[in-house]
Order: sequence, then C-alpha cells, then structure tokens
Amino acid sequence: MKRRRVLQALATLPAASLLNAQQPVVPPKPSKAAIEEIPVIEATIPDFAGTTVSKFFSPAQFACFKRLNDVLYPAINGVPGAIQASAPDFLDFLLFESPTTRQALYRD
Repeated sequence: MKRRRVLQALATLPAASLLNAQQPVVPPKPSKAAIEEIPVIEATIPDFAGTTVSKFFSPAQFACFKRLNDVLYPAINGVPGAIQASAPDFLDFLLFESPTTRQALYRD
C-alpha cells in the first residue's frame, strides 16, 4: 500500500465514524387509542358560509360576465357548466389579485 493511500484512508476515518453514529430515525407506530382520538372535522360548502362578494367587476359588469360564462360554457347533459363550477367568482377573485395589465385587458 502506498503512503498516499494510507493518508487518504486516515482522512476519511472521522467522516466514517460520524456516518456510523447516525442511525435512521424510525417514527414510533401510533397506538390504537391515539388513532381513535383523531377528531373528525366536518367540511362545509363555502357557499353555505357566506355569499360571494365581487371585488374586481362592478355589479353590472359581473352580471354580464356571468352571462358570458353561461353562454360559452353551459351545463349540458348533466355536465356542470361555468356557473355551477363558480368560474365567474373565481375569475373575479383572480383578476382582483392580478397585475394591472391583465386587469386592464379584462376591463376593456
């Protein structure tokens, strides 16, 4: 064995001992009682919590925008359309948070 190899092996010993000292952490399995204690949170539909407030469009513009959504993506054969998916409400929120260039595009 050459002297260079011996020195390289000695240089890696501290790192090897650190790697051996680290054991993988295995999380403990939850007990059956802990699983039964998990609370069940009932979900609510957001429309039941409150009414949607238009932030970007004026009421007249929002009514026109909703009608345009209904014309472009109507509900057909049981498949929900834009109104049932609340697309106008989401787009109103998205445009309210968008840059001014995009807001100008939709306003104009």
